[in-house]
Amino acid sequence: MKNQLDLLDILKCPNHPTGGDLIQYSGMLYCADCGGEFPIVDGIPVMLPSRRLNNGFLAAERQQWDDQASMYEARRNRDAIYMAGIRSVISHLAASTGDRILDAACRTGMTIRSYQRSSIRIIALDLSLKSLLYLRHRLPRQSKVDLVCGDLTALPFAAETFDKVVCANALQHLPDAELRRRTVGELARVARPSAKVIVSVHNYSRAKERAGWVKEGPAGGHSGSVQYIYRFTAPEFEVLLAQHFRVLKVTGAGLPLFYRFKLGLLMNCVERIAVNFRFSIRWSNMLVGVAET
Repeated sequence: MKNQLDLLDILKCPNHPTGGDLIQYSGMLYCADCGGEFPIVDGIPVMLPSRRLNNGFLAAERQQWDDQASMYEARRNRDAIYMAGIRSVISHLAASTGDRILDAACRTGMTIRSYQRSSIRIIALDLSLKSLLYLRHRLPRQSKVDLVCGDLTALPFAAETFDKVVCANALQHLPDAELRRRTVGELARVARPSAKVIVSVHNYSRAKERAGWVKEGPAGGHSGSVQYIYRFTAPEFEVLLAQHFRVLKVTGAGLPLFYRFKLGLLMNCVERIAVNFRFSIRWSNMLVGVAET
């Protein structure tokens, strides 16, 4: 059965993932092809590539998310608009029995804990090791979730490995157009033929534009000192995804107007209807792309 494979069966060297198998020895993984060495820390393979554009930014970003791991969810859980985006991603993912799912840039697992169950095999990848450790402590003991510390732009997995791939609220933080293109290519590479792929990003909505928010630059939020964000318009987001996928739809999520009334579950129901209309794309906080390979 595909979900019974060991993690080592699908791990590859992030420096050249089309190469040979990794060798495990004395708490490390070794690549015989390039000599790469990857430590296993608290049972989690740390599969970071040796080279990447903006390596200084990468190191600072990793440190930031490590520092925030224990408090990452506090404000987000109280943010109804943000949580609407999370619910939309999970709804479109539609995880089902037998799926092998890659949750890329999962942070502390806000998405994973909502769809995780014993009949699904999940690979949780994040740049922050401490975020993954936090996630592990929040999971049921018998859960089928493997944790991997890695980089979105160089996924350490064999090609055509996953039935479904999700990358929620992360692509916009890559500080270079080439890195964003490379990441979409990597998500496509590790997805099986006809796999479903769900990607969400921050929307450069009409409300944000009118309020003078920057399209690219400092995020202005509570993430920390590494504040870069790229806010997408729906057309450019669709074009980016279409380079590697068949885009089924791009929809909005988190319509601020509906949550100003603070009517809880009723607003959730109203939004589920509203996002089916075209206006949601221009006014929503997030964009959710639904695609397949």
